[in-house]
This record gives sequence, C-alpha cells and structure tokens, in this order.
Amino acid sequence: MQEKLQGDSLFVQALERYQATLETLNSSDVKTWRDDDVMGLLITRDELQVQLDAAIAPPTNSALHITTEQRLQLTRFDQSLTQLGPQIASHVIAKKWHKTLSPPEAAWWWHFKPPVHALDHLDWLWTSIAAVGLTINLSLLSDIALRFLSGTPGFLSSLGALVPTLLTVASGGAFTKGGQQTLKNFLQSLRIPSYLHQEANAVLAWSLFALLFRFYSVLPEIANYYIEWGVTAHHEGNLATAQEYFERALYLDPNNAEAQFQLGVLYEDFNVIRKARTEYKKAIQQQHLESYNNLARLYIIAGKNGDAVFLLNQAILQVAEEGGSKQLEYALYKNLGWARLQQNRLPEAQGALEIAIDLEPDEGDPHCLLAQVLDQSPETQADALSQWDLCLQYLGTDSNIYADEWKHLANQRLFSDEASLDEVNEFNLPSDENQE
Repeated sequence: MQEKLQGDSLFVQALERYQATLETLNSSDVKTWRDDDVMGLLITRDELQVQLDAAIAPPTNSALHITTEQRLQLTRFDQSLTQLGPQIASHVIAKKWHKTLSPPEAAWWWHFKPPVHALDHLDWLWTSIAAVGLTINLSLLSDIALRFLSGTPGFLSSLGALVPTLLTVASGGAFTKGGQQTLKNFLQSLRIPSYLHQEANAVLAWSLFALLFRFYSVLPEIANYYIEWGVTAHHEGNLATAQEYFERALYLDPNNAEAQFQLGVLYEDFNVIRKARTEYKKAIQQQHLESYNNLARLYIIAGKNGDAVFLLNQAILQVAEEGGSKQLEYALYKNLGWARLQQNRLPEAQGALEIAIDLEPDEGDPHCLLAQVLDQSPETQADALSQWDLCLQYLGTDSNIYADEWKHLANQRLFSDEASLDEVNEFNLPSDENQE
C-alpha cells in the first residue's frame, strides 16, 4: 500500500514518483516492464540524491529541508529498489543508459548486477578447462611451428606455421581483457546467452585443439608431398633443392623411412658415403627394404661382405614373407651374388646371380658378375664367355662408374687370346645404381 507522504516540496514529489514506479514494477512481470518505467525509476532516484545532497551540504538550505520521516521513507523505498536490482540490471534499456551515462560508483542504483544463472556457478570449472586446452594448443603449436620453420623455411613451410599460429593466438586472446570483450561481442552477435560464455570459450579452445591435432596428424601426408617434389628435383639434377625437400619431409615426419632412403641416395650422389650409411641405417629401423639393399651394397664396396650378406638375407626373407617389387628382389639377389663372389663362395654366388638373371634377364650387372664367377673354374670358362657376351650386350650405353671397366674386361675375354684371368678377377664390382 502506498505510504502517505508529508509536504509538497520537490523532494516529496520525487519521492512519490519513486514510490509509484516501484509499486508498478513490483506488481508486474519483468518481461512486461516498460522502458519508460525502468528509466524513470533510476532518474527519479538521481533527483532524490541530488536534493538529499543539497539538503545536507553546508550551509544548510532551509528551502530543501528533509525530515527524518522522509529519510526513513527513502530508505524503505531503496530497500525495495535493491530487491528489484538484479531484474533492473538485466533490462536492456538500463544496460544502454548505463553505458551512455557512465554513472559514478556512488550512484549504486545504476550498478546492480544481473541475477547469477545456475550455470555461472561452474564458470571456474569451464575457465580451467579452457586454460588447459589453450596450454595444450600452445604446446602443439610450438611443435608444429618448429617442424615447419626448422632448416631453411620457404613460403609453404612458413604458411604451414602461420595458419595454426593465428588460430592459437585468436584463441589465447580470450584470456586478455581486450580479447574477452571481443569474444563477448562475438558470442552476443550469435545470440548466445551470457551464462554460456565461459562454456563457449572452453568449446572454442578444445575445437581449436581438434583442428591443430588434425593438422598435426596429417604432417606425414604433407611430408610425402615434399618427398615427391624432392624425387622430381633429384631426377632433374637440382640436388640442393632435392636435399631441402627431403630434409623438410624429415622435419615434418622424423621417422619417414622413404625420406631417409631418398636422402641417403642423394648423399651417395654427393659422395658423402658416411651420411648415406647413416640415413640408410635409420630407414632400416623402419624396415625399409630398399635401404637394406643400398646399405649392403655400400658394405660390399667397403669390403664388409659379412655385414652385407646379413642385411641381404634379412631383406630377402622379408620379401618372401611380405612381398616386394620384382626390381627390388632382383637387386637383393644380385648384390648377394656379388658379396658371395667377394667371399669366394662361388656356388652360392652363382645360385644368387642366376636367380637375379631369371628375375631381370635384360640387366647387364648379373651377367657381368656371373661371368666372373664362371671364369674362376676351368670347367666353366666356356660358359663364362656367353655371360661376357650378354654382359657386353645388356650394358649397352650404360654410363655408371663400372660400365666402362666391365666393357673392357668383356672385350678382352671375348676378343683377345691374351686376356688374363687375373686381370678379370681384379675388378668384380657391379653398377652403383641408386636402387641396386
């Protein structure tokens, strides 16, 4: 019930409007509140405060005398206003005017807090979840960026590091004051309620984690593209470019056996045999069969025939169990025959070389090696001549580092009665091809 107010001063008139508006708002649903009533209530309270301050300011203005009863009435009305505070704070017009007027803290009726939603009590949890997600994102981003930017970064590698960096910075901005306001405005534009903003922030952080993790998981696929580009550059003679591509592939996927193998082949072209062996050994740890073959060939050249045979037998066994290309199987048996020839285990050398010839009869290497095996025994020297003939025929215009010497030996055996078997036996190395 409306209290009876004494006096006809401006203060009393404002107090009456204050009381009437409070009763109007108290008696109606918040959703039906009119903007004029809400703003009128707050502005009236401003007027009351101005007059109250003037009445108590020295020297006291008798024209603005406010009685004790009127002060008590204002206190009771303020209590009613305080009870409506959360609803007023949630009202759109109050929010807009608060932003426009920027009232001082002393005008407490302008600074009500909206009612706390039940979900807001869990904001600390969602904030922690978002922080954990951001920490993981930063760690993952650091690893991704390091893989792309290590060595000599190019345009593609820089771009590969830039995109996830921008995404993570955008997510991390949600923990700064400016970033929080930007995120708040964005969520409001999507009409997401304020009590779900912390949850949305956590979802954003972990959605970014999903994107970064997906990007991280496809790094081996990206590495394969670099390998393809490296092989193309190698074939075109751009060795430095090929090396950059293979090394970038290994930065992206350190255990990529194909990249290690191709880099080993490249090091052989650079004649850096020690590094080639190192790369082949790394690839062998991933069961890369071509690397078994190439490392075995380098061992044979270095006179480590026992080590070569061990690797070749392992690879041949794996090919038998798991399958492999015909060209690879040929290379393994050809090199096994070569190693056995070096060990002077001629029957085993002959058997391996005959298998190699069955697999690739038009390759010159195994014929040249088999000719040397057969030349070791007087009983098979006649058969050796036919192998020398095939050696000369299939080597053709081959320009590998052994071809010229083999042609010379073949010509001596085929066309010179004074050919010395000792001279033939001095050189029994096969071609130094990348695969073989």
